[in-house]
Amino acid sequence: MAYLCFVCELQSATISGHCMHIRLMHPTVNLSKYYCCHCPKTYETLQCLRKHLKSKHPDDQPLLAQPVHEPEPELVEPGVVVNIDEVDFFNEENLENEVVNNVNLPGQPSVEAFQTALYDCTLVLAAKLYSVPSLNRSRIQEILNLTSDFTSSGFLDVLENKVNFMLRDYQGPQKDLHDLKCMFSSMHESLLGLETERKRLNAFKDSNCFVQPEAFYIGVGEVLKFVNGQRTRIPVNLNGQYINVPSVLKKFFELPGVFQATINNIQKLQNSETFTNLIQSPLWEKIERECFPNRLVIPLVFYFDDAEPNNQTGSHSGDNSLGLIYYFVPCLPQHLLSQLEYIFVASVFLTDHQKRRNEETFRILVNDLKMLETTCIEIQINDVIHTVFFAVALIIGDNKGVNGITGFVECFRANHFCRLCKVHRDVTETQTRENIHMLRDPLNYDADVTLDDVPSTGIKRKCIWNELLSYHCTVNRALDLMHDFFEGICHYDLSLILLCLIDRQYFTLETLNDRVKFFDFGIESGNRVTLITMEHLRKDKFKMSASEMFCFARNLGLMIGDLVPEGNEYWSLYIKLVEILDIVTAPFFERDSAVYLTTLIAEHHQIYLNVFNQRLKPKFHLALHIPRIMLDIGPLINVWCMRMEGKHRPVVKIPANSQPNRVNPPLTIAMRYSLSLAAKFLGEKSFPPEVIFHTDESLLRNAVNFNDFREVLPDGYADGISVKNVNICGTLYDTGMVLVFTYQHDLPVFGRIEHFVKPLGEEKCFFILKAYKTVGYSDHMHCFAVRPPNAHYFISYDDLVSFYPTKCRVGCDNNLYITFRHVL
Repeated sequence: MAYLCFVCELQSATISGHCMHIRLMHPTVNLSKYYCCHCPKTYETLQCLRKHLKSKHPDDQPLLAQPVHEPEPELVEPGVVVNIDEVDFFNEENLENEVVNNVNLPGQPSVEAFQTALYDCTLVLAAKLYSVPSLNRSRIQEILNLTSDFTSSGFLDVLENKVNFMLRDYQGPQKDLHDLKCMFSSMHESLLGLETERKRLNAFKDSNCFVQPEAFYIGVGEVLKFVNGQRTRIPVNLNGQYINVPSVLKKFFELPGVFQATINNIQKLQNSETFTNLIQSPLWEKIERECFPNRLVIPLVFYFDDAEPNNQTGSHSGDNSLGLIYYFVPCLPQHLLSQLEYIFVASVFLTDHQKRRNEETFRILVNDLKMLETTCIEIQINDVIHTVFFAVALIIGDNKGVNGITGFVECFRANHFCRLCKVHRDVTETQTRENIHMLRDPLNYDADVTLDDVPSTGIKRKCIWNELLSYHCTVNRALDLMHDFFEGICHYDLSLILLCLIDRQYFTLETLNDRVKFFDFGIESGNRVTLITMEHLRKDKFKMSASEMFCFARNLGLMIGDLVPEGNEYWSLYIKLVEILDIVTAPFFERDSAVYLTTLIAEHHQIYLNVFNQRLKPKFHLALHIPRIMLDIGPLINVWCMRMEGKHRPVVKIPANSQPNRVNPPLTIAMRYSLSLAAKFLGEKSFPPEVIFHTDESLLRNAVNFNDFREVLPDGYADGISVKNVNICGTLYDTGMVLVFTYQHDLPVFGRIEHFVKPLGEEKCFFILKAYKTVGYSDHMHCFAVRPPNAHYFISYDDLVSFYPTKCRVGCDNNLYITFRHVL
């Protein structure tokens, strides 16, 4: 059996030869995953790959018997090509005395080659350490020093003496002995050239994998210092840190396979009739047509938010609040958009500095983005140069943050707080439909800027982002589901609904908490909500994260719906709410549903006004614009802030907790991020494979219930492999989960996963599902009623209606129900 190197495609005849080739020829691969050449599995270490190959793809050559006596060293003449198979390397983790075949090195390994390999491996080790956010830079220096001390300790001298003793009668060229001595000497100085962080940074730069953060000037501030025993105000420069966006984009798209996968995905989306991505939107079509005719342009989405590096409940909370600009490429393959490593950091600064000098804070970034629109980036792929332009499609974030950086008022008690329209605040408190005549546009925006009257316009300053060809704050509009619904409207609605239902004695707070406590969350167990108190209900604020609120809102009908009589006026608000959520959280958007969504939102707002006698809050008004925005940019689930806020943890919170220094937080955060990014670029880490099978495999024929489903298997698939679980496009599927795979009588058909089938000779995954009988849909409980499964189906992943798995639950009436996370 041949083993193909996943880096250079060199073939090796044995497993040991394959692994030795990777270790010697590609030391920087240690930063990325190791790919099996016979299946799409990936492994974090070379040792794990070796074990997998031995278990699943053993070589055909018999192992050599272990010699009883110690063999004499073979003499090698200078200039002869050495076959590693013929060299007796020391065993590593019981290599079982396998020999390496067909891995030829150009001549004897020279001292320079050994020193280069040692240097590269040490650089890889340093990069791996820098990619761990919980290690501060001083601790990394200590680890490297200890590692160097370990590799040069006494055992190395013992090994050198042993080798010298074995070669005491060596009759070959003395240069060989001298080279061997030099190699041992190099081991004693394994950090040579990388002793200090400055040298390591220079080494990263020489490897073309490090983007040095740039300090940019924001303005002049003052600090209090003691001078001659007196407190004196000293002027200081206010600086932020910028991580060059063009450099990062160039290095990212030159990673193996990234550019081609992105272009393939763009072409796939353009040929699809389902509206699932920003690249298919009228907004992006307009940008391409008017600004980039006949050019290859890739969209960018930028995100702004504040993050607190200190303990939010501590005495220093707010002292070093940071403003961060993230960005991502929305046309990457869909399953990669939620992965944090594909969200990049553009700039870091102190929030106080940005609030005082908004334009100066973003000037360096805007200038680079203007350059990306007019000057292409040359991306070299396999000696072919591609010219690519980049354009800003959207700027997202919470409402206060986006209002602030685009020049609108940040106070939602202002007369004109909405950045999308000019409706007065008093009108928004009872407004149930969008007023298209009051929408902001470039013409009335310019007039308002010229007027320079904040109370009557809601505009504090001209938006610096409008300098871009592709962006205008009144055209490139976006709203965030996370902040507007799951940290806003859902809290307002559900607190009033539950409070009124408890007051009417349909159930008690204890009953509600018991239903929540014993609810079978299944695959959503990570979003299990905490117990609810009366204080939460009275203050319109549950103690839940956005993910927990999303889960709670979807499943509340199944939790307590049986306790509420049908037609209840309070519960009708919940029914409207979840119907809206079903549409706005779907990964696709049907343009014909915009009118229906507009009607749902209007009815929801009217129920809130009439039944609860409450004024509509600002987030209710923003929801009126959602149908128009979804028509412009597509599904909002692809541009919400959920994953963006998740980026705060590895970028800000973990490094800040490991680093007590608060002298210059933006520099600390930006430098750590750049170093972790260098590890990605140094290892040339590409996209992960779409399908990753579990290593626990068995023959499908050996399944206990094989005879129950053998009739539905196509010819040849009965000899396939059954795996324990499978990860497809970032989603882990396990047996017992429920999938939607077709429709019957306008109702979705659900199937419980019985087996995963991997056909012989193919790297595809098929499901054997046991289908439920869908009885109907309950608006009152927001779930589908089903009957126990009976018939089996053989389904491919591509034939699924939705890739989201769910769970079948038993209701209080002992019937089976299934809730789903979006409209079907």
